[in-house]
Amino acid sequence: VAVTLTVQPGVPATLGTDTRNVSFTANQGSGALTQQLHALNTGGGSLSFTATAGDGAWLSVSPASGTATPASAASLTVTATPGSLAPGTYSGGITIAGAGSMIAIPVTMSVSAPAAVILVSQTALSFTAVAQGGVLPQNFGILNTGQGSMSWTATATALSGGNWLQISPSSGTVQRPYLDVSLVTVSIDPSTLAAGTYYGRIQVSAPAANTPQVDRKSTRLNSSHLGI
Repeated sequence: VAVTLTVQPGVPATLGTDTRNVSFTANQGSGALTQQLHALNTGGGSLSFTATAGDGAWLSVSPASGTATPASAASLTVTATPGSLAPGTYSGGITIAGAGSMIAIPVTMSVSAPAAVILVSQTALSFTAVAQGGVLPQNFGILNTGQGSMSWTATATALSGGNWLQISPSSGTVQRPYLDVSLVTVSIDPSTLAAGTYYGRIQVSAPAANTPQVDRKSTRLNSSHLGI
């Protein structure tokens, strides 16, 4: 019995990936973002590869090396960290090398300014005082229920009766959302006012989605009391 055995050349390992580009969208100061990609072996045998990230400390890939077979792809984690990067679009890349070839995968990250949201603790204030009496203060708070730090400005306007309405401070910054509160002192000076009703307004503005916010003041004076 004649037996013939023919041995064909082995199919070489061939490097491939399941992704040709990676993109991230983040807010300034937000935490790290991750995406998965896979190194493939579209040939035969076992393929050893290395993975590196370039063009910026904000980009990394892990693990730095691995092995892929035709039946089992190797998973890689791409991490983008916005950190303190200014708003804008950043470009980088992941390079995977193995089996005598190299694949470059472009990575982009779009960083947006954090969206602040103003929350004013009160939408109206009222005062009662002796007509032509002394200065009376009250406070209200300014919070940020959005993201990032929020700088604000405030203006006070007396709609009648002269310059009896004052605020302090007229500007500030809420550094930490939900945690920090900017207190504004609202003072009325009825010393020059006759009996009657007076109205004022305080407008708070900031680079926020719901700016401006308005506090309304109403004042009533009679022979013995002043209300605002």
